[in-house]
Amino acid sequence: MVKIYKTAQVEFSCQQMYDLVCDVNRYHEFVMYCSDSRILSETDEMVRAYLEFSLGGFKQRLTTVNRLKPYHSIAMRLEEGPFRYLKGEWRFEAIEEKKCRVSLSIEFEISSMMVNMVLGPIFTQTAEQLVFIFVERARQEYA
Repeated sequence: MVKIYKTAQVEFSCQQMYDLVCDVNRYHEFVMYCSDSRILSETDEMVRAYLEFSLGGFKQRLTTVNRLKPYHSIAMRLEEGPFRYLKGEWRFEAIEEKKCRVSLSIEFEISSMMVNMVLGPIFTQTAEQLVFIFVERARQEYA
């Protein structure tokens, strides 16, 4: 099982960072290897999200259910996809009005040995870089 924890202190508010992470429909624009992304359904407290990751002609899709605590946290769990296990949580902690700490903890295990050989490194690399990717996106969107 892969376990990743990343954190960063940023010059953006909790609301700004939370809004970026919640904007699943745009992930394919800036998250590496993400070729499709969309919200399937949503309420004030939950979002079902669809993501597709591609490398060459090899594609894998997953659906997550994400519990929302606006501007504080987003807890993710796998609904469907190539994982035996997947869960994670984004946390947003205010430091000052326009400064916050963003953290991501994620644990996953890919179910198929073949998928793990091809996409395991991609999922791991992407998960390792997600906080940095969203910080860079915040700089593009808000700077």
